[in-house]
Amino acid sequence: MSQLVEELERRNSPRVRLRLPCSLLYGGSCHPATVRDFSPSGFFVETDVNLRRGAGVIVAVDGPDGARFLLETYVPRSPSLARGRPHMVRTGIGLQIEAPPESYLRWVEQFAR
Repeated sequence: MSQLVEELERRNSPRVRLRLPCSLLYGGSCHPATVRDFSPSGFFVETDVNLRRGAGVIVAVDGPDGARFLLETYVPRSPSLARGRPHMVRTGIGLQIEAPPESYLRWVEQFAR
């Protein structure tokens, strides 16, 4: 079964499943959100903010080890979870990092072990 999961995995690098509070700087405002998982190339965040495909978003995130990052991201595709559905408590969206700094890449590697 794990071989099938590996074959279906399309990501270049594994995601680190770790919930972290973050802030999204978008549209001239700061919005609270939660990182659900992350990788060298991006995040999946839970947020109620309506982000459009192609939108630029600054993510401010503090790691459990005290590391702090401000990362330029964008919305590479339309949100995968429908908004406005009463049975969904939170919605989420993937954010891709424009140019991850080396310090961020080392930080992700530390948690991917």
